[in-house]
Amino acid sequence: ATSIAACAICASVEDWLSLKMILLGMVSSGITSFIICTGNITLERLKPADGVPPGDGMLLSDDRIVILRGNEEDVNAVTKGKLRLKVKGGGYTLLLCVFIALLQVTLQLVFMPFGSLPGQFMFL
Repeated sequence: ATSIAACAICASVEDWLSLKMILLGMVSSGITSFIICTGNITLERLKPADGVPPGDGMLLSDDRIVILRGNEEDVNAVTKGKLRLKVKGGGYTLLLCVFIALLQVTLQLVFMPFGSLPGQFMFL
């Protein structure tokens, strides 16, 4: 809704270049989101060996430490598990998304300085 309002304001000040760049961002984000949303995200877990005692693990950040305790399989899922995104078309589909985003950023970087000041504010 915000981007549509920004497009309407750009149209009211007749800044067609900024309007096109905002529309480009809306379309490219929509296409990329649609492609990514058609995929399936799975969590790959590691199976612990039989007879393993309850597990523990630590997650570290700059200012926090989280200690995990519980079933070894559950702790391994958090500390060593891998999230996989499976999209129809595989890697080529993801490359298409990357290309669309790169094209959008490049065009906006090149053309937005030529927009009017109100259009540039609406772009931000």
